[in-house]
Amino acid sequence: MVDETKEEGFEVIDEVEIGDLSGVKEQRNLIPAAKGVKFLIKKAEPKDNPDKTYRQINLQLQLVDGIPTPQTESAYKGMTVFGRVCYYADPAVYTKDFFKNKQHLVELKRLLDTVEVTDRTKVNDQLFSDLKGKLVIGDILQKAGKPYTNAEGDEVMGEPQNEVVRFKAVPLEEQV
Repeated sequence: MVDETKEEGFEVIDEVEIGDLSGVKEQRNLIPAAKGVKFLIKKAEPKDNPDKTYRQINLQLQLVDGIPTPQTESAYKGMTVFGRVCYYADPAVYTKDFFKNKQHLVELKRLLDTVEVTDRTKVNDQLFSDLKGKLVIGDILQKAGKPYTNAEGDEVMGEPQNEVVRFKAVPLEEQV
C-alpha cells in the first residue's frame, strides 16, 4: 500500500530560522611561514591525477605545540595544515631532469626517514597506516594561490595556501 499523503522525493524537515547571511564571510586562516614545527599526522591518503601519471601522499597535519608569534608562544596550536609528498611520476610523461634525477622523491625520502615503517621500498596500504598518528617536524610555507577561471569567465588568482615540507624526525625527548 502506498502512502499518498507524502510526495515522493520530498521530506519535511523542521524549519530553522538562519537570519540574514549578507554579513557572513569565509575566514581562511593562513598560518605564517615557520621552521621546525612539530606535527601529528592525522591522515595520510593517496591521491592520483586523472591520468594516474602522478601520485602523491596527501597528509593532514595538526600543529602539536603551535608556533611562536609576538603575541603568544603557541599560536595556531591544534590547527590543521596539509603536506603533499610525491611518490610516483610516470617517466614517459615527466621527462625533465628533475624527474630523471629522482628529485621528486626527495621529500618522500625525508618523510620515510622520520617515521619507522616496515618496508621503505613500496608505497602501499601499510605505509599509509604506518604514517597515521606519527609525530614529525616540518617547515610551513605560504604558497601563492593558483589562477582559475571564475563563473563569469574571468581569470582570478586563488587564495594563498600553507604547505608543509622538509620533514625531519622528532627528537626522542620530545616524543611524549
